[in-house]
Amino acid sequence: VMQYTHGNQSKAAKVMGMTELLLRESDELNSKQEKYLRNIKNSGEALVMIVNDILDQSKIEAGRMEIVEDAYEKH
Repeated sequence: VMQYTHGNQSKAAKVMGMTELLLRESDELNSKQEKYLRNIKNSGEALVMIVNDILDQSKIEAGRMEIVEDAYEKH
């Protein structure tokens, strides 16, 4: 599972990076194209969150999850 999800995480990151470049660097996008690119970006971000959750679950099941104590401020 971890090998599979790491591979998909890398692919999703590449798609998101290219999408971000297109949004940032393209001056000639029409509104429909920009909408599609934003949908790709948002979907990619959601996919990465899901993959990260799967990786975390795999670590928990394998007993490899590290819990780090850290101070925080309550707002």
